[in-house]
Amino acid sequence: MTAIPFDTMQFAEELVQNGVPENYAKAITKAFTKAQQESNAAVVEQIKHDYNLDNLATQRDLKELELNLIVKMAEFKSETVKEITKWVAAMIIGQMGVVFGILKLLGKF
Repeated sequence: MTAIPFDTMQFAEELVQNGVPENYAKAITKAFTKAQQESNAAVVEQIKHDYNLDNLATQRDLKELELNLIVKMAEFKSETVKEITKWVAAMIIGQMGVVFGILKLLGKF
């Protein structure tokens, strides 16, 4: 959050020029500055709460998630290809067994 520019020295000088004793002017300036900082901090906390900024994803978070998904998809694809290859090989062997069995029954083998 951008703070509003505030010249504390000028503020204190303005108070002194308008009849406020210097030690009072410094105390008022210090109190005002502290109140402004606390108010700004409260506003920031309220904004964090209202918009749930602590759980906001950054571009870096999204890029990391994307890379993790790409890796997991590649692993899944690799595992799927291996499984399909096993099933196809098993089906081919099974079909060959059926063909040889039929040929043996027919006396051609």
